[in-house]
Amino acid sequence: MEDAISTVEEALKQQALGSAVNRPRASVIAGRGAGLYNMQAACSYIDVFGFKAYTAASEGYRFLVYLYSADTGELLSVLQSGRLGQLRT
Repeated sequence: MEDAISTVEEALKQQALGSAVNRPRASVIAGRGAGLYNMQAACSYIDVFGFKAYTAASEGYRFLVYLYSADTGELLSVLQSGRLGQLRT
């Protein structure tokens, strides 16, 4: 938990300094009210960018995070991120 708190604090500090960007959530709704939501961010101070995408439907939520190298564009990681969001919040 301490790591999660210090990471969020550093990201917010870097955002204030202009070294990190966080875009507002975008969404689309389809079918019987199921939604697809995504958020994008870039952190030049650690040379990464990525996005979080999740669905919300009657069966529940599903979360994925994609992390890329800002230098090469290489995909670094794909995470199932339900727990990650809980720690951040």
